[in-house]
Amino acid sequence: MPTAASNLRASISKSPKLPSTDLERARVIADAFRSAGIGISLDDFGTGYSSLMHLHSMPLTKIKIDRSFVTNIEDDPASVKIVRSLIRMADDMGLDCIVEGIETKAEMATICDLGGRFIQGYHISRPLTAADARAFAEGARASLAS
Repeated sequence: MPTAASNLRASISKSPKLPSTDLERARVIADAFRSAGIGISLDDFGTGYSSLMHLHSMPLTKIKIDRSFVTNIEDDPASVKIVRSLIRMADDMGLDCIVEGIETKAEMATICDLGGRFIQGYHISRPLTAADARAFAEGARASLAS
């Protein structure tokens, strides 16, 4: 049975102004979160300061592929190759992979064709309040059941 902690998630976003000593401190804190059963995701993966080094040094449970790779992906062979590779790499490492920024049906279809299982974006829903999110989830559950 899931615990309350197993339902919690923390997200790491690296800033260019964050000294490397703070990265070590973040790793220690992330280790403590993981010990408590809290998942850790690396946000905006593939851009800026969110790098492969973090996959090696942080106790991650998931990566979130930045939306810059998704916009018009159906027309961009380079983005297709990058996203496919990141999805496979995450799978090989035992990490969940969330693809961010899905805004169109074509983008969603392409991500699904590439093996993407977890998506986030306006094509699914705009940001919701807790009550609206609960109603959205219940509606989706009812739709799947019928």
